[in-house]
Amino acid sequence: MTCEEWLEEYVKQHQPVKLSAVYAAGKKIGFTRRQIKSARHWFGKQIDTQVIGDTTLWGWN
Repeated sequence: MTCEEWLEEYVKQHQPVKLSAVYAAGKKIGFTRRQIKSARHWFGKQIDTQVIGDTTLWGWN
């Protein structure tokens, strides 16, 4: 499974999900923060980013 495939599935199942939770879950299965950021960039506007105070949330559009 690629990081992009994992990220799409994870965000869809857990949305809205805290960014810190995404990084922690990815780390558990071997993806680095850099790989996750790259995968997020690859999806562009398909992943919605919301910032509420000091919390960043990702959701699937």
